[in-house]
This record gives sequence, C-alpha cells and structure tokens, in this order.
Amino acid sequence: MVIAFLLALMLGALPAAAQDADSSAAQATEREDAALDLGETGLVLDEASGGGSLRIAGDAFALSGSLALRAFALDVLLAHEPGEPRALDDKHVRLAYRLRGWTLALGRVQAEAGAGLVLGAPRAGPRPPGGITRPPGLAGWTSTPARGASGFTGAWLERRTGVLQAALLLAHTRRDARAVGEALLPLAGVRHRDARGDSARGALAEDAAALAFSAGPAWLVLAHARATPFRVPPAGATAAEQRAARVIERTSALEAGLAFRPAPAAQGEAALALDARGRARTAFALELVPPRTRTRAALTFESEASEFVPLRARPEHRPHAHAGVVVKTRTWRLEAHAVERRSYEPARLWAALRLSGPRGAWAELRRDADPVRSIVALALPVARGVVLSPEWRFDRRGLARETWRARAEGRLPRGLLGRVELRLSGARTSVSWLDAEVPGGAWAGSGTAAERSRVEMARPGPVSPSVSWVRTRTAAGTRSEARLAVTWSTGR
Repeated sequence: MVIAFLLALMLGALPAAAQDADSSAAQATEREDAALDLGETGLVLDEASGGGSLRIAGDAFALSGSLALRAFALDVLLAHEPGEPRALDDKHVRLAYRLRGWTLALGRVQAEAGAGLVLGAPRAGPRPPGGITRPPGLAGWTSTPARGASGFTGAWLERRTGVLQAALLLAHTRRDARAVGEALLPLAGVRHRDARGDSARGALAEDAAALAFSAGPAWLVLAHARATPFRVPPAGATAAEQRAARVIERTSALEAGLAFRPAPAAQGEAALALDARGRARTAFALELVPPRTRTRAALTFESEASEFVPLRARPEHRPHAHAGVVVKTRTWRLEAHAVERRSYEPARLWAALRLSGPRGAWAELRRDADPVRSIVALALPVARGVVLSPEWRFDRRGLARETWRARAEGRLPRGLLGRVELRLSGARTSVSWLDAEVPGGAWAGSGTAAERSRVEMARPGPVSPSVSWVRTRTAAGTRSEARLAVTWSTGR
C-alpha cells in the first residue's frame, strides 16, 4: 500500500513544472573492468544536436553516438573488444524523452541517486575525497563496454517539481557470469575470447525495481532485486573462497541521506544504506572552500560491512573502511588515504604531494600502498611544446624502475596538429600496463624493459579525425599498430 501510494504521488499528485583514487586497486579488477575514456556525450534534450566518437585500434573498435531532437534523445554504443570472436559483441541503446518536468528513458539506463550506495556506478575501490551528491537522475551516457555492462536494461521514469523529485526504475537485465559449483559468479568484465568466456555471456538474469525520492537536502532510495542464484565472495577472494561464498537469489536495499551546509564556505553529506540482512554501507563527505582564496579542502569517509550485498549482481567491492583527505591550493596539492580493504586486515596508507610550477611544470612525490613503493615524478617543459617527464620508483630494495617520457606537439600546415611521444623504461622486475586507447583496454607490454613510441596527426574542428601509429617493444617482441579516431559534434 505504501509503495502504491508513493507511485500515485509521483505519477499524478505532483504539479507540472519546468525542470530547473587510489593506486592500490587490484590488477585483476583493472584488467576485467578497464574503462576507455571516450568522453561522456550525455543527454541534450532541449535542442537539435548530436555528437559522438569512433575509435579503431587493431581488431577493436568502439562507436559511441548521441542524437537529440527537441525532447527526444537517442544514445548508442557499438563495440568490439580485442580478441572477441564476434564482429559486434557489445551493443547498448538508450532512448530518452523529457517534457515539463517528466523524464522517461528506455533501454540501457545508468541511474544515479543520493550517494550512490544503492543506485550509482559500481566501483571496486575508494572514491576520491569530495564529490557532493546529486538528486535522482540519469547519469551521463556510457562510453565504454564495461560501463555499459554496469547499467540496467529497462525503464527509468522521473518527475521533478521544485525541490521535490521522484523516480522509478524497472529493469530486466542479463549479466555475464560463470558457474562456480551450483551457483553463478558474476563477472566485472565483458570480454569473451574463448568458448568458456562466450558461455558466460548473459548467463545471469536479474529483475530489479527501485524508487528514489529527493526533497531539498534529503533523499531516500528503496530497491529490490531478484536474480538467478549467484555467489557474493569477498574482495580478492581465492578460488576456494569463491566456492564457499554464500549464494544470493533476492536482495533488498535502502539508502537514506542528507546534504548539509554547516557554514557558508562548507558543504557536506552523510548517507547510510542497509541491505536485507541489515548489513550497512556508509558515506560521508565534507568540502571546504574559503571565500576569496584559491584553497579547497575535502574530507571523505566510507565503510562497508563484510557481507553487504549490492543491488546489482555484479562485483562491487568497496573498502571495509576508507578515510581520505585532499588540500589543494594554486601551487600545491596534498592527497592522503587510509584504506582497510577487508576486515581484520591492517590499514594501508597512500599519499601524494604535487607542486606546480611555471609553464605547466610540476613535481610529485607519492607513496603507494600495494605494492609498497615510493615514486618521484617530474614534468619539465624544455621548449615550446616539448615536455620531458622522468619517473623513479623505489621499493624496499632500492630503485625498482626508471622511466623517461618525452612529448612534443605543434602546429602543422593545413591546420593539422602533430604529436610525438617516446617512453623508455627499465627495471629489476617485469612490468605491464593498460593501454587505455584500445576499446575495453589491453595489456600493452611486459618485461623488465620496454620502449613505446607514438606518432599522431589530428585536425581539430567540429569533425575531428586523428591518425596515430604506436609501437611497443619489449623482450617478448615488437608490436606496431595504426589507430584511427574520429570525434564529431553537431548542432543548430
């Protein structure tokens, strides 16, 4: 009865009105859920416009586009990731309509509400300090396959009037999962390079419903989901822990929160979420921006009970406890974190200090938590458009890796822009890195030493094409690849 009353309130009673970091993240998660930043096209619903991008790297490509006409908007993502057997393996579409305080979205929707403890982008690590929340609404359109896989397939209905906002989510989503015993284990990634990977495609069915309300500084989120029985192991679980993890078929969640302003120059938020078993997930943030200064400070704290069950049937392991602080001025920035990833484990400390100099120069000193190491990095402009960036990493045994990067860019005839980058590194131990230019991400190299060269030519404008050539040389061999990227934006 309560839910029926709330639905009736949202659909009819509201009057119509116009609408007013942490470097110690697990490598396995980065490999599975690598996100290529193609830019968020978002929704533009008040005028005819469009935009998007196409990136091709070897056998991988990603096409992300948005077309808006008056109150309608269509967003599309088509992608093929490296090594996939199918020509087109990721397809996400969203159609949205907005008029007089109403918003209706159908297809692959990304929902945001409150502090994101129940409805929000899944993540596997601590969030950076700051980031005051938003009222319920659609998130920016996904631009990568991994981000698209984290959304819901269904309908999002939203009603706004003044300070009151209400939203309803109804979804039936197929998610990737593999069998572990008699239940499924949800996967974070979206790659299916072999028969076993292809059998995980859409193996788990999930039905979800959620209600989100916001009135001024307060918000409330109610959600329930039912899915094919799946396991919820702890973060970093071994194969034995995965098989012993509890099996979940239904889950409910509630989030309540409040945004507050304790002083004219300060704003904050506090939120609490509970699952069906009463396990808690919390978030607190406070930002300070003194008037007539360029100083900004932010403090954040979050925690999650060991057996908290998220709404989605997807890996979403947040730290058991995390505190972070950042202080930023015009010339320096200090950021520090204390992270307890699992209960009964010692807290890991991470901190970084960056000093900014003239002409874009900077120096950074950082201490990583996992693995424990210290990093010294510099950016030195040596000439117009030429930057030299050395980096040294130290572990308990001394200098572990030395890397030198050089980048030069400048104007070419016919309005072209040229860039050249060179990276040389050597170390005592092997290394690999994630190539974020490849749709879905790709491990670019391994070995104790590596050389990476990149030459790019681009033409800025409403339609901006760019062509690049990348060569990676390691002890395992040399790989060269040509890449194409096109971004466009149109309007009235």
